[in-house]
Amino acid sequence: MAAHCVVWWNKHQHVLVVVACSTSIGSLESGTTGKWTKLSGPDANSPARREGTILQVIGDIAYIYGGLTNNTMFTDTWKFDLLHLEWTRLVTTVSPGYRFDHVGTTHGTDVYVFGGSVSNTSRLQSGTLSQMNDMWKLDSLIDQWVQITPPSCIHRLPAPRTEAVAVPTGDAMVVFGGVVLPSSNESAADFNDIWQFRYDTETWREVVPKANTPLPLPRFSHTATTVTVHGVRHMIVLSGRHIIRDGWSVLADAWMLPLVLDDNDEAPTWILLSVSPVYNRLFGGAVSVSSSLWMFGGFAFYSHSERDGLAYSDTVAADIASLMDNKVTLFYDYTSSDETTRSSPHARFHHAMAVWRDQVLVFGGKFLQSYGDLWLRNTTMFPTDPNPYQPRPNALSSVVFVFVSVFWLSSVVGYLCLFAIRICFPPFNFRVRMMPLPPLRHRGLSFDEITAFKLVPFVARKDGGGSDELCSICLADFEPRERLRELSCQHRYHPACIDTWLAKSQSCPLCKRHLASPKATTWAGRVARHRVTAAAPAQQTSTHTPR
Repeated sequence: MAAHCVVWWNKHQHVLVVVACSTSIGSLESGTTGKWTKLSGPDANSPARREGTILQVIGDIAYIYGGLTNNTMFTDTWKFDLLHLEWTRLVTTVSPGYRFDHVGTTHGTDVYVFGGSVSNTSRLQSGTLSQMNDMWKLDSLIDQWVQITPPSCIHRLPAPRTEAVAVPTGDAMVVFGGVVLPSSNESAADFNDIWQFRYDTETWREVVPKANTPLPLPRFSHTATTVTVHGVRHMIVLSGRHIIRDGWSVLADAWMLPLVLDDNDEAPTWILLSVSPVYNRLFGGAVSVSSSLWMFGGFAFYSHSERDGLAYSDTVAADIASLMDNKVTLFYDYTSSDETTRSSPHARFHHAMAVWRDQVLVFGGKFLQSYGDLWLRNTTMFPTDPNPYQPRPNALSSVVFVFVSVFWLSSVVGYLCLFAIRICFPPFNFRVRMMPLPPLRHRGLSFDEITAFKLVPFVARKDGGGSDELCSICLADFEPRERLRELSCQHRYHPACIDTWLAKSQSCPLCKRHLASPKATTWAGRVARHRVTAAAPAQQTSTHTPR
């Protein structure tokens, strides 16, 4: 089968060739235009668009369960035949419920699901949302769910959580990190604890690292997978969010933990890794294939204010051999934006990833809208660009040389001119009268100008998509009938978000139009529903912030 690889932007592609009446995939054909193969798109016979779901593979079948899109949560389970490219919705007697941001692994013919956020209704805003610590198992032989109840003698379980990570160790699932979302009774809390669930005994055990050794900060929205270093399987964890007071910050670190976790073994020790270039993406994805680490997409900020963000459509890969020296050297693939729209996945985050026959699978995710497509990439084509988002050293050196040369020549010419003036014209005395400067106007709009923009109730679009369904500053979805501040360019925002913005700037954060007081203008031109800006070499950007 051809490769659907997780890539930023690439120029070569492979095609999936299915041999009729066969249980194997044909070889990749040369001469095609890219590295990605689109296996499925959203249609009437496939799952609805979604993010925050799981993607697990058993044999030649891929499974997804749950997730959400905009204000709708899902409780359905689907399987995809990777040989015949067909989706089938499972009819189960019980279900883990409306759930998203859960984690999953496989063992034998079973899919295991832990935690996540669960609601009692499909409507996210109207239901009661709770974080869970329950464990469910999908038996793929009969396509039925069953809830796993720990033995009564087991009194310690992981705390309820969402946005954690889980990796398999052969005979167990290992869970790390996660968060409890704030509620009316409790504040948000993130974790850096490690829990092991054994498949054979169906019991939990907390894994406590060696005392007096470095520990990663508590985190959520991070990325993790397993790699083998020095013959030992390790869990590698990258980036994530960390709660600070009433907000959160983005982490740019990476850690590795050996997964030799038997009761009689020595307590494991976290290993801090050096990553080059820095990797600081949220809601990304990572898998390991053979001797390589593969990542795709994700969300990151391109300003220190953590207000302006972008979603990626690139593939990032690393040779696992570099981990022997506690280093991760990343390489990138990228394509032009027009190629991405035709033959590669769109930029996205909050998607799901898996491995099938040493190829990478990517499903769903979000960027301005939710996605329901399934892609595959050929991992035999390893990325080669060390960092496409930094200027090339040679180009930078040339620019610096030209700048210094021009500055030096200008200085010499200016000095000679001043010397000539001094010789030709004798100095004379004159008196300068200083006039007071007018007071500087505040850069932003005044309070009266800001409040002059009217508040309007939010009414959701019937198609449920587009950037006008959410605040482009905080990335939170608008709630029905919620009062929003409408600017003269017809863009709408949460009052708290846009009032803070306009106090410092006189332009719309989305379309950049200079704003006059709504009382002083009747212009109501049409603007695009969202703006996608190319950033070198070609990346899709948006003033978008994760939930």
